[in-house]
Amino acid sequence: MNTALAIDGLEVSFLGRKKLGSPRQELKAVKGVDLTIAPGETLGLVGESGSGKSTVARAIMRLIEPSAGAVVLGDQELTALKGKGLRAARRNIQMIFQDPYSSLDPSMVIADSVGEGLEVHDNLRGAARDARVAELLELVGLGAHHLERYPYEFSGGQRQRIAIARALALNPSVVICDEAVSALDVSTQNQIIALLEQLREKLGLAYLFISHDLAVVRHISHRVAVMYFGRIVELGDVEEIFSRPSHPYTRSLLGAVPVPDPKVQRQRTKVALTGEIPDLAKPPAGCAFASRCAFATDICRETVPEFREHAGTTVACHHPLDAS
Repeated sequence: MNTALAIDGLEVSFLGRKKLGSPRQELKAVKGVDLTIAPGETLGLVGESGSGKSTVARAIMRLIEPSAGAVVLGDQELTALKGKGLRAARRNIQMIFQDPYSSLDPSMVIADSVGEGLEVHDNLRGAARDARVAELLELVGLGAHHLERYPYEFSGGQRQRIAIARALALNPSVVICDEAVSALDVSTQNQIIALLEQLREKLGLAYLFISHDLAVVRHISHRVAVMYFGRIVELGDVEEIFSRPSHPYTRSLLGAVPVPDPKVQRQRTKVALTGEIPDLAKPPAGCAFASRCAFATDICRETVPEFREHAGTTVACHHPLDAS
């Protein structure tokens, strides 16, 4: 399969707080993540807060350094690049951040914010730069008359459009959307999601779409990866994941999302989700979800499950659930 982005065995570790008389402990936040995204595809990445989703995004971008694994963008391995080589490759992968109120420099006019990458990578300046910025603003539903305005003069949705324009300035092949619509109201979310879909189709972009909003993920994604405690626990086509989830954690997440039809709501199979995500400083020996899972047995508490095909998805579970 032709891939825009391939992630192989990605691991990220941090050093914990130093305790008196003992060395700082290594905390593994991401553990062996494997993902691929095809050109023109949107891969949704979901999971609770603290599951490692944003850490994966930042490791892909090399905003934090992976401790192991490879990130391959097209035919370039980003994890092997340094200095000028890394900077040149980064033009092909961009990120849209969560908060449009803090991701734009309040002291810079929009022409400078969107055009900064054009100056650094393409040496575009003056009228040529502004003409390209105006094209980008038109692309996201704004206009050239916004060039000399400051971020405070725009609404949240408009600011996120500006952030999207900035991400597209260098014609990337992959865009990472890290909770890119979660700070917006529902109507504005719908507009931004529609814009992202139009841009994906028009430009052939590949998206890694990170979100805790499962309804949004279902709408925009082609495939979905479910993450828990630093690992991918289930991966599959969006309708397979949402209609026939195999991992108890996935089913718990979906069971917490209300549906408008009372009859359907009553008929849904619910898997109770209690307790908290384990402590990184004290990782469990087996499946990290075992302490919260109603189906856990001794093997779950002793052995980390391997990925395997089950009922249409790929799942890391010793006791995958059948569709019901």
